[in-house]
Amino acid sequence: MLIVALALIGATALLAGRRTRNPEPGTRNAEPGTRNPELGTRNAEPGTLALLVWLMPLALVLALGLRAGLFEVRYLLLGMPGLMLLAGLGIVVLARRPLFATGLTMVALVPFAVGLSAQYFDPSLERDDYRGLVARIEQEARPTDVVVLVAENQIEIFGYYYRGSLPLIGLPAQRPMDAQDTLRRLEAIRSQHERIWLVSWAMAEADPHGVISTWLAENGFQATHQWYGSVQLALVGFSPRDLATEKVDAALDNGIVLDGYRLGSRTVKPGETLALTLVWRAARGPTLDHWKVFTHLLDGASAVVAQRDAEPADNLRPTTSWNRGEQIEDNYGIAIPGDLPAGSYTLEVGMYDGDKRSVFDGDRGDHLVLGEVQVRP
Repeated sequence: MLIVALALIGATALLAGRRTRNPEPGTRNAEPGTRNPELGTRNAEPGTLALLVWLMPLALVLALGLRAGLFEVRYLLLGMPGLMLLAGLGIVVLARRPLFATGLTMVALVPFAVGLSAQYFDPSLERDDYRGLVARIEQEARPTDVVVLVAENQIEIFGYYYRGSLPLIGLPAQRPMDAQDTLRRLEAIRSQHERIWLVSWAMAEADPHGVISTWLAENGFQATHQWYGSVQLALVGFSPRDLATEKVDAALDNGIVLDGYRLGSRTVKPGETLALTLVWRAARGPTLDHWKVFTHLLDGASAVVAQRDAEPADNLRPTTSWNRGEQIEDNYGIAIPGDLPAGSYTLEVGMYDGDKRSVFDGDRGDHLVLGEVQVRP
């Protein structure tokens, strides 16, 4: 902030100096190289260059950011050379006004100290926590997992912190993305691995058409999701293909019907991911409210031991966008805790909007039991 203030003083002095009338020929200040009271020299070209070196990169960064829909504060570093030159000019101007310079410094120290403190202690300004992200993977990963990193240069950044043995795969493999090539690579990953640890950043730029996110929503079962600064970490599992659909035909009072479901297995081990597909039907068309789905695994005391809540299709198909009669296949991965005791657990599902739950027809209440799941060591 102090540097910006100095740069503004330098820019103001520069502009003021350019507006002053040039001395008449023959006067003392008309000679080349003589002193100017405001800028220190009659020739303003160096100061003008500094102003342009500061403003032109800023304009370019903002224009490209608006066009691409992506902007990061760090991109403003392109204007740093011009900013520093103007700050130096501001120091020259203030050097001739020591009292004003002292007062300005005292005033600037307050916001400078506040801003510096925020950089260290304000949680909203924390940098992307790759250390925490890597620690989560190293703690919970299984040998058959794979780490998929979406966006350019993520493998290099992730690899700086990661010392594990899981394969690292960067997607897309080219820019701009080749959609068919990316889909082939995703299919290959699915055929070779049981789960994906998905590390994604700047998805609007890396995957502008949602090729990766849509494929994962249709073929994978997202169990967890967490932000680490501006980087996302999700655990996505897979399930055997062509599972039989168990019919339910349970209507909710929000106009949505649960036609059926598919379950990857009725038996899981601690640390695995339970794959569940819910088959919804929009009996009345789009809803006014954004209904979320809850999937719970309950112990004998009806306490929730594992769950996954989200809007349908990993938040890609909100109920407000459904067409009348449309059938939506909605995948959920329920991460089984690694320390969960062996035993029988109840699987239940339902829908809610805020504090309000939708109610199933008949005497089923606001949740529907889909049977028992066995957890074995």
